[in-house]
Amino acid sequence: MNGVGRFTESLSVGSQSYGSTGDVIASGIGQFGAVQSIGVLSVQGNAYLWRGADMSNSRIIRVASPTYSDDAATKSYVDSYTPSWNKLTGFPSSCSGGQYVSGVGSSLTCSVPSNSWTDSSSYTYLNRNSEFSIDNSGSLDMPGSLSVSGGGYSLAMVVDSDGIHMWSGDIRMWNGGHIYTTNLTTTGNVGIGTSPSYSNKLEVYGNVNIQGTLSASTKNFVIDHPLDPENKQLIHSSLEGPEIAVFYRGEAQLQNGKAEVVLPNYFEALTRKENRTVLLTPKF
Repeated sequence: MNGVGRFTESLSVGSQSYGSTGDVIASGIGQFGAVQSIGVLSVQGNAYLWRGADMSNSRIIRVASPTYSDDAATKSYVDSYTPSWNKLTGFPSSCSGGQYVSGVGSSLTCSVPSNSWTDSSSYTYLNRNSEFSIDNSGSLDMPGSLSVSGGGYSLAMVVDSDGIHMWSGDIRMWNGGHIYTTNLTTTGNVGIGTSPSYSNKLEVYGNVNIQGTLSASTKNFVIDHPLDPENKQLIHSSLEGPEIAVFYRGEAQLQNGKAEVVLPNYFEALTRKENRTVLLTPKF
């Protein structure tokens, strides 16, 4: 066929080969290479099929690289059909912030990614079952409050240079910072302005102002020995009175009208010479 072959009815081609340099247009059913035939139809132009191509077990070969959007993309064809899809059920109407939709079986559900933040009505929490830390180059700014709850947890944070520095085992506060608590219970030692020693439950370096009552079985205090402060200490007790003073007691018996009371060797170094008072009480 040198021109355009137009077939309005069924066309059967046996073992012969037909060539055409024009277009082959088939509006009916074109059967090329029937059940008992191996014939070939060679078309140099375009082949237009309005119904379909029944190729049995054959395939499309020698397809050039596609140039236009409607060209064949590969040298194969699909000889099967796409079945009906199962409908997804349980599609959530909405998900909370930070969640994503995931498919489980035939259902869709809202899921929370691990190591992510979740907002609730009153707080934001981290979806993580282990520690949360900020390295030395990071910071955590909180205009409000921070709380840590749950057993076996400790809090480590730095608010600012005048705030609160807390970590497991110690609580440190810089000038200008505040710690508010209803009860403070500890099994170790506490140091304020200094590191506590192992022998003292509370050590304070600085002034202490008590607005209420200080109760103690004895009110002893320790000071450095005035003659050997590097190696010795003096233990004194507090006496109530309107003035600051040092009291020493002693007993002596008159001998030839005289009595001598021996004072400690550090008495002169510990007390001032002015305004000294000596009280004598005779005993009968």
